[in-house]
Amino acid sequence: MKNLGKWLGLLLALLLVAGGLGWYAWHQQALARGNPWLKGEQGAARAEQLARESGMAVLYVIESDKCRRCKLLDKGLWQDPALASTLAGLVKVRLNPSAGDGSERVLRRFPKVNTPPGIYLQQGGGPLKPI
Repeated sequence: MKNLGKWLGLLLALLLVAGGLGWYAWHQQALARGNPWLKGEQGAARAEQLARESGMAVLYVIESDKCRRCKLLDKGLWQDPALASTLAGLVKVRLNPSAGDGSERVLRRFPKVNTPPGIYLQQGGGPLKPI
């Protein structure tokens, strides 16, 4: 009887750990889904509105289709599940001047980025801060 109690206790502990890990993974994915990347001129306008309403900072990423560093940064950092909760606390905008989505008009107010990627953070409508 003593062994049965130990085994049941161990099984319950394993189930609780597995359930907790499952909930954590689901929660991280939900955070990422609920706060997607915005793009282009419309995305930047929406980001400014969200930032005013929520008080969150805006993360702007200036990228190019042909930029190898941009693709590495996207794959290695922006899509990393370990950063999902951190990025969920920011309004995120991708600007690509060759995408045809109005990004080039938004970028007129940014410092010139000679070699992408360019990364800027803006808090509360304040100045753009390069990262």
